[in-house]
Amino acid sequence: MKALRPKFRLRPPARFLPPLEPAAALPADALEICHIFSGLGGGNLGEEFMARACWNRLPPQLRLNVELSEEATASRAPYPASYRYTSIAPRHVFWRGWQALRHPFRAQAGLIVGTTPITEDEGPAVMNAVASRLRPYARRRIPVDAVGIGADHLSGAESRRVFTTKVRPVIRSWSVRTPECRAALIDLGVAPENVVVGADWAWNYRQTTDCSAWAARLWESLGIDLARPLLVANFVHLNWRNCHAAKSATAAALDRVARSRGVQIALFCNDFRPDPSMDRAAAADMAARMESPVVQVPVDYYSPDEALALLACARVTVGQRYHFIIESTLAGTVPVAIPRLQKMAGLVRDLGCPASGRIDDVDAGHLAATIGDALDRRDVWLSALAQARVRLAGRAGANLDLIRRLPPYDKIVFR
Repeated sequence: MKALRPKFRLRPPARFLPPLEPAAALPADALEICHIFSGLGGGNLGEEFMARACWNRLPPQLRLNVELSEEATASRAPYPASYRYTSIAPRHVFWRGWQALRHPFRAQAGLIVGTTPITEDEGPAVMNAVASRLRPYARRRIPVDAVGIGADHLSGAESRRVFTTKVRPVIRSWSVRTPECRAALIDLGVAPENVVVGADWAWNYRQTTDCSAWAARLWESLGIDLARPLLVANFVHLNWRNCHAAKSATAAALDRVARSRGVQIALFCNDFRPDPSMDRAAAADMAARMESPVVQVPVDYYSPDEALALLACARVTVGQRYHFIIESTLAGTVPVAIPRLQKMAGLVRDLGCPASGRIDDVDAGHLAATIGDALDRRDVWLSALAQARVRLAGRAGANLDLIRRLPPYDKIVFR
């Protein structure tokens, strides 16, 4: 059935663009660093969580030049006024400082924060994009470090060739999310002493704004009774839009939970872009497959604090995105993962959250039973997830262990 339409639409806050110039004078020993290949401003909330958590750990002497995608104009959260920004789409130049990124020889180092730049699971485009973005740094011998990133095992001959010839020679140090990521890099020829195990940056994200009242009003405007149990789900299309049997089984599982337990179902987009490969199309597809009433959360480029406030109202979530599972845990609810890709399988192992099937292979009965267990033993799950969250946040503290010893970072004191 079609998604229910909200009674009214809450007026969104003003859109934010980064400032044209840094708001405050920089110290004399400031370092010019390019934050590259970030995915920031592209509409995916996971990228926002990772970058903002990392920025909170960086010394004030670092003046970042941050790459932003053109969708940054739709962001509902301001970016730090002390940094400079550039659009990675040449036709959208936000301000004069973009030239600092077009000519990275002006920077003293490059920094890749979070994301999964070493992967082939969604095709060769990612590896080729990373190699292309690193080319100017290789030419000018500017060091690049990767902090808190994901790295998959590469089995394809072409992916391995691109990494060993165009990526590995440029990136001098790595901190990664899991031991499996470290093993994948060592298998690709990275020296063991150049890789440390940390964790995803999002585990160190801290809320700065209380959006709970705003979230309650939004849910009420959608017809959600917060006194009743709420399940919030996030689905993706990407390479799996034609997995019709798995999608129908997922819809059947949600219908079963809704009928047997009186659970309200809402669909949330962790990526707001209208592209048919993204979450909006996946949510519409899932709503059409379901027989029970389902609410579509208005699709927008929410701030991280808004997303956490919305998810905090759910008793349980179901997700196919890596960072939606982390966000659910940070919000204090119980996520049920439907894993996709190597990175999500690693997250499920690390976090120990409930999981069922794969994005391309779902058993309706098993998924419904897993959701039921998350509802019935919610307090037990919340206790276990809270412990895992503390452990992973502590591990994320190691993400900067290597670069703080390397030039030019060895000249400054980290937080």
